[in-house]
Amino acid sequence: MKIRVVFALVLSLAGCAADELRVPVPEAERARELAFRQAPVVRTVTSEEFLAEEEAAGRGVSNEYVGFMHDTYGRLGFFPPEHDMRGVRGSQAALVAAYYSSTTKQITLIGSPKEPVVVHELVHALQDEHFDLRGLYDQELSSDERMAIRGLVEGDATMAEYRHEVWAEGGEPTTTLARQITANDARRFSERVLDSVAGPAFFKAYPAFAYTFGAAFVANRLRIASGRWSTSEVDDTFRARPPSTTKEVLMGGATAFEPAPVGLAKLPPELAASHEVETVDRLGAWYTYLLFHPLLPFGGFERVAPNWEGDQLVVLRERDLSIPPKQGRERGVLWSSQWIMASAASEAGATLQRVHGAVHVPESDADVYLTIRGENILIAVADRTVVFVAGFSPEVMRILARGVLETKEEKRLRIFNAYAADPRVPCLR
Repeated sequence: MKIRVVFALVLSLAGCAADELRVPVPEAERARELAFRQAPVVRTVTSEEFLAEEEAAGRGVSNEYVGFMHDTYGRLGFFPPEHDMRGVRGSQAALVAAYYSSTTKQITLIGSPKEPVVVHELVHALQDEHFDLRGLYDQELSSDERMAIRGLVEGDATMAEYRHEVWAEGGEPTTTLARQITANDARRFSERVLDSVAGPAFFKAYPAFAYTFGAAFVANRLRIASGRWSTSEVDDTFRARPPSTTKEVLMGGATAFEPAPVGLAKLPPELAASHEVETVDRLGAWYTYLLFHPLLPFGGFERVAPNWEGDQLVVLRERDLSIPPKQGRERGVLWSSQWIMASAASEAGATLQRVHGAVHVPESDADVYLTIRGENILIAVADRTVVFVAGFSPEVMRILARGVLETKEEKRLRIFNAYAADPRVPCLR
């Protein structure tokens, strides 16, 4: 069996009924062991039409959003300042085979994808009918939580797709896939995605995680290693407790994982009058791994994901009470992470320095560095905690670092995002 990954995007498109073209509805129902309550709506577009739509959507991205992404995730080290945010969608359009929209409840096929791809998208429609995909995503979720849920959603559809494909080839899915869908295979497949597609790893986070580690996570829920195919356990995972961290998915989901509290509990009083919190996020084990990925040796996954215990990303802006608002308000980023042991934290801090090409600034605090971009940053390591601050004066950076390291409260700033999450579900063939 040729294992593939499907590129699925969530967009709003018009469609036609499934019975107007050959759509393998019975095959999808059999593979997922769920039945449609109403016929899915399916339409087709050409690759050229889809490319035009994606390029137009990219051109429509606001300057404010581009600035936010560069000031936040770019400044943290995920991509360089010259990276073209507006070109991301168009550059990946050629990889897209099909997508399902939980907004319009429609499947769109691009060109003539093979039957297993269509089965995969039909399973998304089944998931939406039975488990309410929009309800899963329409919450104030961190990047970590959202990616973990996508691992469940895409892992489930991928396993059903593989099951259908093995049946079509005359095989027995449970024993065949028990040999192929393992944690080690997931890591190898994930690395292949990261290495074979151009661009920063940040923009490949979804396909490299959801179709690889997500499939292995769902395979464990299905109990295929024990000779079973227990879709009821997967159903229960959707309904009762979807994974809340990528670490849980990365580790196979044998046990739930609760991230350690780390970061700010409140804005330091010295900054309350001058700054405001714009976004609070949690990157999670997966995005943390991707931040370090370009600098890690082979097998570096084992040095990051299992050792991550928690993190908090806070985006702050200079407070502006003027009317009209002034342009160019200062924006910076604070990222705090906690690790399973002090040696892991020390290694994470050293890797952050390398990510930024950071050198110590003479006659400054030991934790203040100058990056290859000519920007001052702060990287502080204290026991199992690492603090990274960028975009502010050294004085403000030191105040923020102290605010993290001196926090004794269990509760931290709640997760909220300045921008609605991208509704697309991007993945590779």
